[in-house]
Amino acid sequence: MSHTKFIRTCLVCGAKKNFDDLQRFVWPSDSEYIVLDQTKKQTGRGGYVCRTEPCQEKLNNPKLKAKIRHFLRCS
Repeated sequence: MSHTKFIRTCLVCGAKKNFDDLQRFVWPSDSEYIVLDQTKKQTGRGGYVCRTEPCQEKLNNPKLKAKIRHFLRCS
């Protein structure tokens, strides 16, 4: 039996990777803020970002923050 690999897309660079290689950010329905989902099991809208240094550095970019908020529909 083959194991399915879960492929997700990085919101920063657009790279498609195994979800174990990405960090998941989630907007819980009971919160105003986007949080890092370390268990990758939290409920709510989620998005993925590479663990690489360039992608992590770009997370502080205001335009990128707006893109992530739009993707997670946090307006």
